[in-house]
Amino acid sequence: MLLFYTLFLHLQHLNSYHLIQAIKLQAFYCFLLLTILIFGCGKNEKKEITTAFYHWKSELSLGKREFNYLEECKSSLLYIRCFDVKWDNENKKPIPNAKLLLDTLDTLKTDVIPVVFIENQVFVNIKTDSINSLAKNCYTLINGIFSNRKFDFQELQFDCDWTEKTKDRYFQFLLEIIRLSENKNLISATIRLHQVKYFDITGIPPVDKGMLMFYNMGKLTDYNCKNSIYNENDAGKYVSYVKQYPLRLDVALPLFSWGICFKSGSVFKIINQLTIKEIKLNPNFKLINDNIYIAEQSNLFRGVYFDKGDRVRVEEISPEVCKKAALQLSENLNSASFTVAFYHLDSTIISIFPPNEIKNIVSTFN
Repeated sequence: MLLFYTLFLHLQHLNSYHLIQAIKLQAFYCFLLLTILIFGCGKNEKKEITTAFYHWKSELSLGKREFNYLEECKSSLLYIRCFDVKWDNENKKPIPNAKLLLDTLDTLKTDVIPVVFIENQVFVNIKTDSINSLAKNCYTLINGIFSNRKFDFQELQFDCDWTEKTKDRYFQFLLEIIRLSENKNLISATIRLHQVKYFDITGIPPVDKGMLMFYNMGKLTDYNCKNSIYNENDAGKYVSYVKQYPLRLDVALPLFSWGICFKSGSVFKIINQLTIKEIKLNPNFKLINDNIYIAEQSNLFRGVYFDKGDRVRVEEISPEVCKKAALQLSENLNSASFTVAFYHLDSTIISIFPPNEIKNIVSTFN
């Protein structure tokens, strides 16, 4: 206000030409101030963020520890894998696999979103006139799993790493799911980073929103890859494209670890939830380079038989690394209202990522 008052006093002593110039200057200052106010408020505007977890086991059996963890993390959503759909080569048809067994669903205090994982191979092989039947079977099976439970879900999610060659069949499947749901449920689809960057080639799924999977971005089978779950350099090749993606996006961040087992330079097994701490305790393995361990003698470890000389690359995500991923992504999301989902909920994760770490990571997006 002092600026405008000073300008007003100055205007009284100017001739017409200088008066016009001064008015123009005053208008510019008004515009500048308004711009600062608008963008300044926008920058400080608090985003609406929902915290969620994925549950990716064949049996939903959560105990008090898990319930308390979800509550302390302020998590109000749980994405639950219901079943997988795989291609049966022998019978030439898609089949459900690893159907979910429910135990503690009724005691959950969070909302539930059923998730169905579909192998891309299904859409490589399925005939076009069988796609609608597949959608109907999936929709019926989802409802059958929850039929005896007093539970109403607002969203269904489908997880498929489709390609340019399978997009039309997968998108037809999604459209049929939408028709079957009769607008009772939001329909979402998982989105990989390559599908974001090359959406003009891979297409945009006809759903209400996407779940950006901000992990598994490196080449897992490459022996020289240090961490295929997340690394900043690989993420940097894709992250700038996220804001331009035409579909509203939620985001999934990794909490998991695994061991990639190599024999003669080729992958022969993946051990889920293997940590460096665990493999260090095994005297049969020796650290040879960064996070790579070699079997010094033949042994059985975690149900996997290792010959002498086999190698394991242990890939972990720590709270610090997960927060780095969140920071890298936070400025590039295309919505002010979104879900941050963590993959995935289990006892190991609870030990490594206490609730304060989860809340700290989520706060990064504000």
